Amino acid sequence: MFHNACVHVMKSPLSLATSENRLAILTFHRVLIEQDKIISDHIDEAVFSWQMSLIAKHFNVMRLTEAVERLKTNSLPTRALCITFDDGYADNYSVALPILKKMNLCATFFIATGFLNGGRMWNDTLIEAVRRVKGDSLDMRQLGLDVYDTTTDQARRCTIYQLIKKLKYFQIDQRNDKIDEIKEFIGEALPNNLMMNDAQVKDLYDQGMDIGGHTVCHPILSRISDKQAEEEIITNKQVLEEIIGAPLASFAYPNGQPDVDFKSRDMEIVKQAGYKHAVSTASGVAGKAADLYQLPRLDIWDRQPLKYALRLLMSYSKKTYEQIK
Repeated sequence: MFHNACVHVMKSPLSLATSENRLAILTFHRVLIEQDKIISDHIDEAVFSWQMSLIAKHFNVMRLTEAVERLKTNSLPTRALCITFDDGYADNYSVALPILKKMNLCATFFIATGFLNGGRMWNDTLIEAVRRVKGDSLDMRQLGLDVYDTTTDQARRCTIYQLIKKLKYFQIDQRNDKIDEIKEFIGEALPNNLMMNDAQVKDLYDQGMDIGGHTVCHPILSRISDKQAEEEIITNKQVLEEIIGAPLASFAYPNGQPDVDFKSRDMEIVKQAGYKHAVSTASGVAGKAADLYQLPRLDIWDRQPLKYALRLLMSYSKKTYEQIK
């Protein structure tokens, strides 16, 4: 029933008329084996499987490098689409890769190299620490924070998001120090296998996936000095090129909101480093006039296949899914 409905939507005059020379770039982060009861934002294997099946049947999935070149020459196919992953999570390799291979799809994986080989992103340290809190509350007033509710999974989720929002725009050293304080205060052993290792990154590339840059330590680039920004961008590129034995063409800005998380200085560093294009987290679909160093992407959260297909389809036009539902 869903397949028939989806085919009807994809063959509508609207879908044919509004997607010429427009490029949708999808953003993913983690693909879990099963749904996380606390961090419900992450999709699981079952959801990712039907998403990729839908995309493989009804969209023209391209390599990001090829798609950007064809965007410039006004030669993209109808419903052109690219798949991207941010950060370098191990489940990208163990869960997402087999599904992509099964569907004969290519994706670009943007890797923050400072967390490879047993590292952990600061937000994941926070998530895993709060997940393991014993008791119904977390009193961190002695750390300059508040008292947080941990009675339920939903309460823990709210606590995590409050803390992430508070710490996200700290200076890197200040944020890392605070995260270490929280980790030590909670005092629980945390997982060290959340991110990929060098061999997995290399195997992704060897199996036909593309690798892109994402800085070393995932800082908010607009909040650090010129020298720090250069080191983060250039060192990350050098490390990844050494791992895969090939040059990188694609870059993704951490957090990724234009004029907030990165600015013109950072775009210039990315250009000078030799990247051919870069993606942001500005929501939208790219047209021929798009700035190749701040391409928009889509982060579609619908968990029902038909709604997911409709929202993705409508993103190619000026109309929105909200206008037709």
